[in-house]
Amino acid sequence: MEKKIYSAFREFGPCPWWVWNGKMEKPEMIRQLEKLKAAGIDEFFIYAEQGLSLNFLEDNWFEMVAWMVGEVKKRNMHVWIYDDLNWPSGTANGMMVREHPEFRSRSIQSRKVTILAGDQFFFNETCEPEKVFIRPVGDKTWKEIKLDNLMWTNNLGKDVELLYFSIRFYNNAMMCSCDANNSHAYRGYCDLLNPDAVKCWMGYIHEKYYQMFPQEFGKTVRGFFFDEPFTMHYIYVPGYMYLPWTPGLYEKFKKRYGYDMRDCLPELFYEVDAKAYPKAEQTRHDYWSLLAEISSKAFSKTIADWCAAHHVESTGHCVAEEINGSDGGQRFRLLANGEIHQHLKYHQIPGMDLLSDNTPYFLDRTAHWYGIYPGTNRVFNITAKQCCSTARYSGAKRVMAEAMGVNRLNTCLNREKVSYDWLSGCGVSMLNDNSFAYSIGWYHKQGLGNKSWAQPWVKHYPVFSEYVRTMSRFAAETLQAHTCVFTPESTIRACTPAAHDSVVTPDGVVAEPLLATLDSLLREHVDYEFLFEDILREAVIEKGVLKAPKSAFTTIIVPQATFLPQDLADKLHEFAKSGGNLIFVGTRPKRGAKKMPDFSKCQLLDETAKDFSKALTKNLKRDYMLSGKNIREVFAAHRGNTLLLSNQGTDRAEFSLKTTMPGPIAAVTPGDDKAEWKFDTKAIVLEPEQSILLTFGKEAKGEPSVSYKLPEKTTILQAAKWDYELDKLNNARPCFEIGLAPNGEAFDDVKCWIPCARDGRHGLDFSLEECAEYWVRGEFQVKDLPKKLSLVVDSVDFHTVILNGQKFTKSKEYFLWGHENRIFDIAKALKKGKNTLVLQAHTSEYASRRISFFHTNEILEPIVLHGDFAVQYKERATTLISLPKQLTIGDLCQQGLPNYLGDVTLKMTLPQGVAPKAILLRDVSAGAVSVSINGQSIGTRLWGPYAFDATQCKWRQKGENELKITLSGNLGLLLKRRYGCQKFPDYPYGINQKLEIF
Repeated sequence: MEKKIYSAFREFGPCPWWVWNGKMEKPEMIRQLEKLKAAGIDEFFIYAEQGLSLNFLEDNWFEMVAWMVGEVKKRNMHVWIYDDLNWPSGTANGMMVREHPEFRSRSIQSRKVTILAGDQFFFNETCEPEKVFIRPVGDKTWKEIKLDNLMWTNNLGKDVELLYFSIRFYNNAMMCSCDANNSHAYRGYCDLLNPDAVKCWMGYIHEKYYQMFPQEFGKTVRGFFFDEPFTMHYIYVPGYMYLPWTPGLYEKFKKRYGYDMRDCLPELFYEVDAKAYPKAEQTRHDYWSLLAEISSKAFSKTIADWCAAHHVESTGHCVAEEINGSDGGQRFRLLANGEIHQHLKYHQIPGMDLLSDNTPYFLDRTAHWYGIYPGTNRVFNITAKQCCSTARYSGAKRVMAEAMGVNRLNTCLNREKVSYDWLSGCGVSMLNDNSFAYSIGWYHKQGLGNKSWAQPWVKHYPVFSEYVRTMSRFAAETLQAHTCVFTPESTIRACTPAAHDSVVTPDGVVAEPLLATLDSLLREHVDYEFLFEDILREAVIEKGVLKAPKSAFTTIIVPQATFLPQDLADKLHEFAKSGGNLIFVGTRPKRGAKKMPDFSKCQLLDETAKDFSKALTKNLKRDYMLSGKNIREVFAAHRGNTLLLSNQGTDRAEFSLKTTMPGPIAAVTPGDDKAEWKFDTKAIVLEPEQSILLTFGKEAKGEPSVSYKLPEKTTILQAAKWDYELDKLNNARPCFEIGLAPNGEAFDDVKCWIPCARDGRHGLDFSLEECAEYWVRGEFQVKDLPKKLSLVVDSVDFHTVILNGQKFTKSKEYFLWGHENRIFDIAKALKKGKNTLVLQAHTSEYASRRISFFHTNEILEPIVLHGDFAVQYKERATTLISLPKQLTIGDLCQQGLPNYLGDVTLKMTLPQGVAPKAILLRDVSAGAVSVSINGQSIGTRLWGPYAFDATQCKWRQKGENELKITLSGNLGLLLKRRYGCQKFPDYPYGINQKLEIF
């Protein structure tokens, strides 16, 4: 057999999670590995997830990983290791917390209760409280009391509030202890404030991998991914509040600050009267400053140092990366991490997380965990900037983004391209395109994202991979920023009590001033970086310039820094006195410093003012400016000697560019074609989804890309109807009812039938233990008998099919939406008119209590009619009719293909003598568009503008020319639920306007 030759490793391409989440079988794993390589993906993360059949972190797991490392090496690929099961990092599938309970995380628990006059209080939490305080209702001052035999009687003659504190182990199971073959939902989490605990956890993971294949570390194995660690992971219980704690914390605090933090627990948890507690803000600042240091060194530095010593790299991201809302955002941020920058600065590749296709220009409201209100999208500026700015100062050569995760199944690569334009401009140079899953069988299809081997457009993923390589190389260059935005961490620490029912000091709420500042800089095309407090402390000031690693800032913008320590206040004052441009937004510093410098001569701006954006950016040093139509939707970033301009909006942008950067200028449209041309800055036109890279000081002589600056005058192709070809059979999803058979009931004995939506949602959650069998019934109409008809089901769990009383029990392997699919040939039982369909199924093993600990089973897996028919839906009725003889311009879902999963090729003939320079589709909805003339491909496009260069094809001088346009659909046409079973909006599929040529 001839040995297959693989291409060399290609740097800067996508690096997705390859999710191992099913019955891991080597032939299927090799098939998928080959597909990854063919897709232009040369490196990936091995990610163990829900439903894994292997015993995670036991022998068969490590043996499978070692075998895969060998297969990866043969193909000139690289592999990374995700460091735990599911998420977050921190229990080693529960093994660590089971075998080392001494390293389980603990927290200070607080509860506030009212004790009526004459009543008794009984302490019933642990053996003894840390502290107990009381105050008469309406009073402002807490007084410490001692319990007598864990009791206290209110003999004060008035009602009092009683506040007590105790140490509590984290006592819930987490996702990183659930859902693998050998998971047992062990309770607890690693104490990430304790470096010994972190090293113990790493002993189950990092050390074991190194023992398996040390010779591949730094070669085939590139590093490890950490995910969403929590300094204190908690589940909110009404009435109880928590604060991170670890043994020795009190002693470290007293040694650092000279007082006992236990005496100050009330003000750490709750807002207090400023006059009664004048040092409350300083106490909170002290606590969170210490926590940030302890947390980041114990977890992040420990991991990063180990990786460096073993010749691999550490990457990953924290949680609570955004700051939003009146108070909850900054509180959650503190409780989860202390300070994200302090963590990321230790890692070789700082990272971030941004689920769905969100950007500062777009908010996916079905990804509701970020918020759904207008303006929420501004928070993503924080998400990206904090890791990219950290990398600038730490010297990290790459920045990773776990991005596009849990996208809707009808999200195509055009949205991912727009997102990555922005991310790469921010500095993300390693795209963890989240994620390619081994299995989307069973509940997995509702738990993952839009990448799947069943996506009709996935065969064109190599186009996206090459685009990512181009943009990632651009992102690895330094941002040319003269402006920085100070992160008000001290204000967040000082003004934010930990309790969920407490109130953040009103002038300490930083969200709106910060978000308004970042959004204004973005919309006014001012390149900037974050300035972190530790970087400011170490920076050097010379003649109005703040010099930090790889940075020279002439402007510092300080949003809502109400509380500012003395050393930081003095440094900012020194910058202003030296001639630097210091701008305050929202407020000037008021508290924190014992002797606050006079900042009255520095500009103070109100973020709510109508002209805020213009006032903020009026006097900033800039290398370029844009002016024209829709420029607020154009994202710009100047990295190295290249300027990115990306249209993030839905309308054409027409503008000019003024720049101090020397010419000439060479232009390319990344991911479009190889055209490079001399660029004119006076009349720039960007269509929606289009971007351009302008390299200064580079000569270019070629012609512009055919997709750039589309002509105003074109010729309309008048064809109303098109001949067509389908490369797959069509699909239909009838509506069903589900009937539980907990005692093995026969069909006629089922007592209750639950209606399912067409997408399968029924709302009845049940486990394997509760009900091992169930029935499904439905009906559909047949107007025109198709020649081919089968029934495709999700898996072998659907073992019996009855159509019109005829039973079918034999099925075959089939791939429609997943490799576990089964197909029943039911054509011989089909009839015109009404058809009744019944199925009997085993409840999936993935619905067992052990596996479905964090899942819902309230959706019926797809049951799909598959054949050469068209389908009509009307409410719950499903009718099969003949496929149309021709298709028209417009939504193909309305032409009998609402659940079609494949490519539709539209065909027409061009009259003799018609040989245009380009074919243009103004408005198209598809995962990919490919065009050919006389059988010769003239390109595939995954995003707009959909213009195709026809100058290189062979036109027939005599006779007609055949034009074919192939539209790839998307998996969301068939599967209608996203992450967490949330429904997402439907989009059309097809060409929505007549074709144009020019």
